[in-house]
Amino acid sequence: MSGRTRLSVAERRAQLIEVGKDVFGARAFDEVSTDDLARAAGISKGLLYHYFGSKRGYYVAVVSQLATELSDATRLDDDAPLDGAMHAALSGFYAFLQEHGSLFRALMRGGIGSDAEVDAVVDSVRQTILRRVLTRFGLSEPPPPLRARLVGWIGCVEAVGIDQVDHGDLSEAAFVDVLVSALMALLPADVT
Repeated sequence: MSGRTRLSVAERRAQLIEVGKDVFGARAFDEVSTDDLARAAGISKGLLYHYFGSKRGYYVAVVSQLATELSDATRLDDDAPLDGAMHAALSGFYAFLQEHGSLFRALMRGGIGSDAEVDAVVDSVRQTILRRVLTRFGLSEPPPPLRARLVGWIGCVEAVGIDQVDHGDLSEAAFVDVLVSALMALLPADVT
């Protein structure tokens, strides 16, 4: 016996997804071949197809994992005051960008172009963030103008995140301050 432990299917998929984050973060989807992915993962193309069905399936799995990690990193603490909860969530986003910035940028700039499944994953994260913020304001169905303002702020968060990945010149405190200030400027006085 070699003493190596065989990985479960879930462990192997998780390991391959980590490799996919690196590869798709470094190069555009269309620039990466299945051979490139298999080589980076140290497996055969057949095994890659076994786990993910296709290169696109692999990418969707990577994006789905990235979405889960982003959602986890940006949770709002229900017990903290709003300002503190927003600062903590945005600090979590800053840390997320430090680790996954290039993949986040690639995804926000189109990743594999227009793909309904990838778009659904991205929209799911946006909707989760919107619901979290609305919940903090005690609103389940916001008036349309407020909803539009918050959706606009989420777009702002994404754009500032890409800017930070591109330039890396904001400290965590400055990054958080920019986004909290933008949110507070968008909100009507009766909500804050």
